[in-house]
Amino acid sequence: GGREIADSRFEPSKGVERDEMRTIVRQTVAEMPEKQRQVLIMCDLQGMAYENIAEVLGIPLGTVKSRIFHARADLARRLKPYMSGVK
Repeated sequence: GGREIADSRFEPSKGVERDEMRTIVRQTVAEMPEKQRQVLIMCDLQGMAYENIAEVLGIPLGTVKSRIFHARADLARRLKPYMSGVK
């Protein structure tokens, strides 16, 4: 029948879920404390090295590492309710 023709790459529900998750992540990051949000964006979205972030912000390297650690932990905690069934 027609089942063999179906393209498994086109699954609208998966695209919707991905878009919804992207929106949830954006909202969650926007709600973070400014200092955590700033280093998380610089590191994870802009790809900056910890050393460069420390230099740009004029803060110690250890502070950058601490803020990123706490930002990621906070993000994971806030997203956990949306991640049921995802391993």
